[in-house]
Amino acid sequence: MNINPIGEIIKNKQFTVNTVNSNKDIINNTVNSNPVNEEYEDLEKKTNEFLNELQGNPEYIADKLARELNDQKSQKYFLILAKNTNPKILLEALSYTKLADINGQIKNKGKYFMSILIRWKIKIKFQGR
Repeated sequence: MNINPIGEIIKNKQFTVNTVNSNKDIINNTVNSNPVNEEYEDLEKKTNEFLNELQGNPEYIADKLARELNDQKSQKYFLILAKNTNPKILLEALSYTKLADINGQIKNKGKYFMSILIRWKIKIKFQGR
């Protein structure tokens, strides 16, 4: 009796999978990651370009923070914060805040947002402005 290692059996066997369509076509089981990687890289490039544009637009960031955190009275502070902090960091902290709010984990979005910045050691106090 000839016993082949399982790796050899798998290597020499071609697997097929039925697709979920009305024609019942059979296709080879392959993985082509190039289109997905290209789409991801394109999305990442566009996102970085957008965030770089935001770097020069602190008014937009400040307005977004005020709206999303329901804290219009702090608009001027958010503007100072946006002028002194990378917008990527502020938007990431905002994202975590919104997620915690959706999950019902927080009562005060503004306070939670600021606590994230403090944990990340982001400068939040500005004098003489």
